[in-house]
Amino acid sequence: DFVLGKVRSVRKYISFKIHKNFGYAEFATILALITSDKSYFSNEFYNNVKSAGVAHIMVVSGLHLSIIVTFLLAFTKKIFYNRYLKAFTIFLAVILVSTVAGFSMSVLRAGVTYILISVSFILNRPNTPSNTLGTAVSILLINNPFAVFNVAFQLSVLSSFGILAVAIPIIEFVRQAEYIKSKLLFSLFSAGLITISATVLTLPVLIYNFGYVSNVSLITNLLICTPVTLAVCLVILGLIMPFGKVFFLAAGIVIKYINFVINYFGSLKFAVTRLNEWTVYV
Repeated sequence: DFVLGKVRSVRKYISFKIHKNFGYAEFATILALITSDKSYFSNEFYNNVKSAGVAHIMVVSGLHLSIIVTFLLAFTKKIFYNRYLKAFTIFLAVILVSTVAGFSMSVLRAGVTYILISVSFILNRPNTPSNTLGTAVSILLINNPFAVFNVAFQLSVLSSFGILAVAIPIIEFVRQAEYIKSKLLFSLFSAGLITISATVLTLPVLIYNFGYVSNVSLITNLLICTPVTLAVCLVILGLIMPFGKVFFLAAGIVIKYINFVINYFGSLKFAVTRLNEWTVYV
């Protein structure tokens, strides 16, 4: 009860600070990004989120955890840095993010993966991403075999597997072969391939559970993925740093852009394609 009470207090503090410093639309979006609470979404905006193919961004998962872990590691590196501090920072980030996000299956999958990575730092041994993902999935399923029926868990695992099994090998091959000389073009190629790989592997789950696929998910993900990273970092700085209003002001501008992209592409007539259940098997 003591721990849960503290967690509720943190969630209330975050909600209060965000509500105080943002307009309603921006507040609803940033609260979803930080705590997975989508209860403040209007029906129209939530439909646009799903049509735009960015619903996974509004659920705290590996993307958000990686943003926060990277941010904390960069911060601690400036002060004092060794592998034990690195492992402790990752572990602390996992616990904080998981508790604030309510221990959803998607964040648990990402959290266990990062804890395994932190253990590899302590033992001073390299970690193989595919083995780490497989071990994390095994641990979660041993603890709760019925997690395999959880849609968020399925999407989290399959999207991660798609990135590791398809996108990363191709990106590394192209990098080593130096087929793309421009850093900007290579970044766009990598981001596009990661999005496509994650989408293709999750298509059966999306079609089976929701009956449609987003036709604009590739472009919307490319347009808002980096701004989401920036917005989350700015809000974290606003919550923990002096003169937080400056960071909140900057975050508000970024969130307005994210909402605009979601509303614009999600409301297009051709944004989604409805599919029958038999297409899942195809």
